[in-house]
Amino acid sequence: MENIFQREVISEGINLYLYQTEKYKTVAFRVFLYNKADEDITKTALIPFVLARGTENYRDNLTIRRNLAHLYGAQLASGVTRRGDAILLDFRLEMVNPKFVEEKNYLVKGLDILKEVIFNPLTIDEGFNPLYVDGEKENIKNRILAVLNDKGRYAFERAVQLMCPNDPYRFFKYGKLEDLPGINPKNLYQKYRGIVENCPIDIFVVGDFEKEELIGIIKEKFNYPRKGVQRIEKPKRVEFLGYKEEVEEMEVNQGKLVMGLKTPITLEHPLYPALLMYNGILGAYPHSKLFKNVRENASLAYYAGSNLESLKGLVFIFAGIEPKTYHQTVEIIKGQLEDMKNGNISEKEFQYTYVSLENGLLETYDEVGGQIGYFVDGKLVGKTITIPDLLEKLKRVKVEDVVEVAKSVELELIYFLKGKGD
Repeated sequence: MENIFQREVISEGINLYLYQTEKYKTVAFRVFLYNKADEDITKTALIPFVLARGTENYRDNLTIRRNLAHLYGAQLASGVTRRGDAILLDFRLEMVNPKFVEEKNYLVKGLDILKEVIFNPLTIDEGFNPLYVDGEKENIKNRILAVLNDKGRYAFERAVQLMCPNDPYRFFKYGKLEDLPGINPKNLYQKYRGIVENCPIDIFVVGDFEKEELIGIIKEKFNYPRKGVQRIEKPKRVEFLGYKEEVEEMEVNQGKLVMGLKTPITLEHPLYPALLMYNGILGAYPHSKLFKNVRENASLAYYAGSNLESLKGLVFIFAGIEPKTYHQTVEIIKGQLEDMKNGNISEKEFQYTYVSLENGLLETYDEVGGQIGYFVDGKLVGKTITIPDLLEKLKRVKVEDVVEVAKSVELELIYFLKGKGD
C-alpha cells in the first residue's frame, strides 16, 4: 500500500514529510535529528533538553511557554527516542488547526519558536548556558537513577547489556552516570553543532493545512546550512552469542526474571507479521501462554509476559517471581517455547492474538505518533512500512508461519535479579 506521507526535500539531508488529513483538530509537527548510538550517547541525550531551556530570542523556558500560550495553548516538547542502532533528537509541536483561529501568521509564529529551539540556542562564550547545562545534567542523572530504583526496568537493561555487549543497542537512551562529570557547556555545544550540521533531519507534519503555503514556510525556516550529511546505518541484527545464565543480588523485595531470545526475523523480513503473532501468543496479552500457564495456572508469577524489539530481532520474556520458584518458573517458560515450536497453539490463542494485534494497530493508526513511528522504523531498514499493509499481511498469517518463527528463535540468556541472601 502506498505511503501516506508526501516527501519534499528542504535541503541536503533535510526532508519534509506531509500527511494531509481532516482526522485531527490539530496540526502536529515532529522533527527528528538522527544520530548514531555510541559512546557519546549521554551528550546526545542532554542536548534536546538543554535546547528547550532557552534560545537567543526566547531567553528561558518561561518565555518560550508564554509565547506558546499566546498561540492558543500550543504545546512544545523535546526529548530523545531510541530506534534500533540510532538515537533521535525528538522535537514536537502541536497547534490548533489554523482554520479554527483568527491569528494572522499563526503557523509561522509557532514554527518560529520550533526553529529557534532547534537551531538558535542561547550561547555564552562559545558554549551553552552553564546554568542550563548543569540543570539538565542533574535531570539526566535523576532519569538514570530512576532506572536503578525501578528493579524491573533495571533487570531489563542489564539483560540488554548482557545480550548486546558490543552492539549500539546496549546503550541506555539517557546515557551513563560516569559520563556526566566530563560534560561541560563547550564540549556539549560542539557535539550539538556536529549533529545539526551533519546528521539527517526529518520534519513530519500531520493535520489539515494548506500544503503549498506550509511547504514554503518550512523551506524558508528550516533550510539550515549543512557541512555534509552522515549516513545512519541500517540496524544490525544481533548475532547469537551462546547460552548463558546470570544471577545478580540487590536489595529487592521481588525476584525479577528476564529471558532473552534472538531471531533473524526483523521488521523488514517477510515473516515479520508472523513474529508479531508469535510474540502475542507467547506473552503479549492476557490470553497468552505465559500469562495463563505461569501466572494463572501455576501461580508462580506476580506478572509474566513478553515483548519484542522489531528492529533488532530480540524477544524478551519477563516475570516477577519468588526466588524459591526460579527453577520451576524457568522450566515452565521453556515448556511454552517448546509448545510454540511444536505447533501446540490453540484456535483461541491464535484468533484472540490476531484480534488483539488488529485492534492495537488500528489504535496506532489513529494516533499521529504511531504512524510516524512506523514510517521512521521503515526508513531505518530501507522499506516502506504502513499499518494498513501490515494489517493485510496479518490476515494471511497461518499457524505454520508462527511455528517457522518459533523454530528460528534461540534462547540466549536467563537473567535473574534477586534479594541478597534469598
